[in-house]
Amino acid sequence: FFSRRNWFFFFFLGEIIEHIIDPLEFLKSCKEKLNKNGIIIITTPNMVSLKKRIKSVLGIYPEPNGDWDFNHLHLYTRKNLKGICERAGFNVEVMTSTKLSTLRFKLQMYQPFDSLSERIIFRIRKI
Repeated sequence: FFSRRNWFFFFFLGEIIEHIIDPLEFLKSCKEKLNKNGIIIITTPNMVSLKKRIKSVLGIYPEPNGDWDFNHLHLYTRKNLKGICERAGFNVEVMTSTKLSTLRFKLQMYQPFDSLSERIIFRIRKI
């Protein structure tokens, strides 16, 4: 994409990484374009969210034109997205998520339930 190196201090990849053919190479390319200590914010659907798990058990998932459609080339969990970011040469500074809409007030206090939310949110920094 852009030809200048070390030019940008910030990228926002909102609901993009799941559509990229080679996310590892894409992140490496982004890294080249970032200046020293540049950061990227990544958001993507969580393939193991509570909603998707319940739908799967009930036999109503995957949905046509949902997260598992042909537009989403990759499906992510916090663990596999973290691995890709680290292999691309980034330090994962923040792994969080949108809060669960169901039982939000009871569950948002408990960090393990972050992995069950609909969206994964990462802040990664060039190292």
